[in-house]
Amino acid sequence: MPGYQDNVIVLFKARTSKYMNPKNSLCCRCEEEDVEMSEDAIFLLTKIAQETSLRYSIQLITASSLVCRKRKVQPCE
Repeated sequence: MPGYQDNVIVLFKARTSKYMNPKNSLCCRCEEEDVEMSEDAIFLLTKIAQETSLRYSIQLITASSLVCRKRKVQPCE
């Protein structure tokens, strides 16, 4: 029989998963860093965030931004 703590954990996971969408976090980070990303790039970064970590995907935003600026390409693809 599940206890009180189990119910709290299930409720916490249900509520936080709705707000912890990697795509939303990545889009906000792109706005903060003034980086234009194509939809394909956002999709790929979201997939990477789900398979590895959100932190790694955010670091890739910065790296891709630097490469795009050097190549003079907008938006990052």
